[in-house]
Amino acid sequence: LDMAKITSGKLELEESAFNICDSMHEALQPLIAQAQEKGIRFSGTRLQTTCAHPWVLGDTLRINQILLNLVANAIKFTEPGGSIVVVGEQLAETDTTLTIRFSVEDSGIGIAPDKQELVFEGFTQAYADTARRFGGTGLGLSISRALVAQLGGALTLCSVPGRGSTFAFVLTLPKAPAALAPPIADAYDTGALRGRRVLVVEDNEINRTVARLLLEGWGAEVEEAEDGLVGVARVRDEAPYDLVLMDIQMPGLNGLDATAAIRALPDPVRAGSPIVALTANAFRADCDRYLAAGMAACLAKPFDEEEVYHTLVRMLPPSAPAYDLTKLRTLARGRDTFVVKIIRSFLQNMPGSMTELTAAATAAQWPEAAKIVHHIKPSLESLGIREVEAAVLLLEQAQPAAYALLPAAVMQLTSQVQLALDTLPRELSELWGG
Repeated sequence: LDMAKITSGKLELEESAFNICDSMHEALQPLIAQAQEKGIRFSGTRLQTTCAHPWVLGDTLRINQILLNLVANAIKFTEPGGSIVVVGEQLAETDTTLTIRFSVEDSGIGIAPDKQELVFEGFTQAYADTARRFGGTGLGLSISRALVAQLGGALTLCSVPGRGSTFAFVLTLPKAPAALAPPIADAYDTGALRGRRVLVVEDNEINRTVARLLLEGWGAEVEEAEDGLVGVARVRDEAPYDLVLMDIQMPGLNGLDATAAIRALPDPVRAGSPIVALTANAFRADCDRYLAAGMAACLAKPFDEEEVYHTLVRMLPPSAPAYDLTKLRTLARGRDTFVVKIIRSFLQNMPGSMTELTAAATAAQWPEAAKIVHHIKPSLESLGIREVEAAVLLLEQAQPAAYALLPAAVMQLTSQVQLALDTLPRELSELWGG
């Protein structure tokens, strides 16, 4: 469709203000991960190192499309162990324009001089067996050259058979007026994930570690599963998770099949767990397929910290308050000193009770755990910590037939109590001068 519009002169370019540095970096993230998964070394020069004023006017979608086509082509024709280098470089600047050179260099199979012009022709490959060996239609480079031309530049190729290829183009773009450049965003609040239970289902240990570091830095409680089968089992058997991060490409049970298995669980709470796809293929068509399979959102690897945070917060189910002092205030009949006394007693004594409960659970001493829970139950009720009611009921009864469920109940109880312990001091400080 793009090629048809270009050749008929009907492709209209948009013009909007955008940060060329950020746009280039964000567009390439999915393909960087794809190259790394293939075993290709990926490096580059961030445009911002040579571009002090990166806000320009132009069609960011089409510029990104060109870069994606060139990098995808480089990945296709570069063997594992090879390398790809992407460079953005400011060549010139005037009061009203920026001139920028983009290049994609690979160590792939290369192209003979007499074949180089052929690669820019639609539905044509440089060699007869290219489509069979590497796939594709040959349209990507043809579209890229046409788009570059419509943007006012020229796409060039320098290649040596057996040593690789370099595709490059130069664009001169109008600078965006200062009024069109958005203000610098304030630092975002990272408290919304505190105390939330998150399961990371990912077969790559490094990716699991990166996800854990990010999530724990935001106060989330993180559990891991190294494949889809383990992930489904954890969702089925453990206390419900607030979020599940699910890799797509995993051996055995892949992310889509694991999602289908979770959605088929008999417990509607577990079956409805928000599932976010982790993928190196974050193209719109791929994400649409994941959403249709029951996932709630897509995140591209390698992870962008702020994007991960905001995406996960959007997926969170509404959280109940850590506590509700309505009952306590009713009992106090306007005596704030009584409320303060109860809260201070909770803050002083509950940490020790949680330590004792955790020790009893670790030793599987469930009758002892039941005694501890029975002892703290009035405090939990008076402070309106309602999210623990089901866990308290299970632990207080401690029926042998339910022993398998009790570790998760302890985790739920201690998590919610810790949330109250973290937030109640603010209540004292703000309302009564703590």
